[in-house]
Amino acid sequence: MTTNEQKFLEYARKGDTSCLLKILSSIAEAERVRLALARDVQKETSLHYACRFGDLKLIKFLTDSGADLNARNGKLGTPLHCAVSHGHLPAVRHLLECEVEIDQKDNSGVNFFAVLKTQKVD
Repeated sequence: MTTNEQKFLEYARKGDTSCLLKILSSIAEAERVRLALARDVQKETSLHYACRFGDLKLIKFLTDSGADLNARNGKLGTPLHCAVSHGHLPAVRHLLECEVEIDQKDNSGVNFFAVLKTQKVD
């Protein structure tokens, strides 16, 4: 992983949307795609983090920049799992509009629908 990818994912992990959007809007498309696809040691992408925080503006920018909508982290969770498990309905709605795979199960055997049944969403 490059230093730029590490910094980008650190901003994502901290939920620093302003820095992330500033970076993404100032670089070429190929670099945006590369950063959107970068993974940390837990196999998390910036989209996983954005979905965990429910940051719809960043989620839309990442999905428009070529982020892997169905990326699986170290626990086999997808960005959709992150959004629904943290109760972020607008993020869930956007991902569904982007036609994410809804039947993927995490390492506990849980899919999106099972998580949705147990969560209070905003």
